[in-house]
Amino acid sequence: MNTFLIFITITGNRKKEGKMTRHIFSPDYYDCYEYHGNTTIELTRKQGEVIVWRDWITFDTVEEAAVYFNEHCSAYESLGI
Repeated sequence: MNTFLIFITITGNRKKEGKMTRHIFSPDYYDCYEYHGNTTIELTRKQGEVIVWRDWITFDTVEEAAVYFNEHCSAYESLGI
């Protein structure tokens, strides 16, 4: 059985300059999803202090990005729930 630790942080005013971050820790790696309130979500995977890969998902509208972040970057998704 895998163990995951999940941290969700929201800083700033979500309607203006807010940043939402989801951290998902597993025994082998650490994933970080960052949404800054624009049309891009940044994904970073680390093993220890080394960045293994980084990618960006770009959307046509802010609304699409926000919906994706809230539905697909869910902590429960990584747990297979």
